[in-house]
Amino acid sequence: FYFVAPYAKGSLVRNLLSHCFGLRRAEKRQDPESLDVIEGALNLNLYSRQGLINAKELDLVGRSLVDLYDTSYFYEGIQLFSPEHRARGFFMMEHPIHSAEKLFLAAKARGAIKANMKFVSYPNSTNYVDNFYVRSLTNALRGELTHEHLLVAKGIIARKFMIGIADYLAESMKRLRVYYNLKETSENCVTLNLNEAQEREEPYKTKRGSDGWNAVALVNRFDMELYYYSLELFSKQGSTLFNRPYAALEKFDFAESKKKSMLQRAFGS
Repeated sequence: FYFVAPYAKGSLVRNLLSHCFGLRRAEKRQDPESLDVIEGALNLNLYSRQGLINAKELDLVGRSLVDLYDTSYFYEGIQLFSPEHRARGFFMMEHPIHSAEKLFLAAKARGAIKANMKFVSYPNSTNYVDNFYVRSLTNALRGELTHEHLLVAKGIIARKFMIGIADYLAESMKRLRVYYNLKETSENCVTLNLNEAQEREEPYKTKRGSDGWNAVALVNRFDMELYYYSLELFSKQGSTLFNRPYAALEKFDFAESKKKSMLQRAFGS
């Protein structure tokens, strides 16, 4: 189960998993949605709530028709699973400032925001959704977030996910390969594709400490905290799961999630 945040190199990771490891995934190719395999993908849209409802009604997981279940809708996505068919989850954490910059440029390109809007104003616009990670993980899509939401989100990613970091994508892909026991379809496929993607990638323009950086960081303060906690988990998992060096960190006391039973059904204890 791959929980995908918008513009967190999700399309690149999906393509690597499909192309370099031969994993079948679901992607809507044509109307109506169906269980047909079209151009190498199952013809279902897991990036819409209705598509996830359709997938559950069709018992997608029970039929074992795909290898990779990827979606940006966390709670709707985990409801595909059950105690009989549990998930092994991972997600790729992107720095909230970098995510916001990508969202800003994409929104401008499709005309969703005014062409003269400055990045510093974007986090306060009606088009922007703050704290995507914490809101998604706690199913608090609207309203004010609290420190308890952050604690619940920390607990979920610590207990239920293998963490990848978008800024350390090569290392993250190595861990995915080990964690899921994946075999590359051709030698050095991941490395070659990552190198090509890196050559095409443009550097981030928002400078640390700038007005734009500070504006996004303030609005996304919970996601910022979750990001730095994810870096700690990334380091810890490197030691406990992948034999990487690790410096011990303090233990966290997580708040109990009201959705605990749902998580247990999807991922187990």
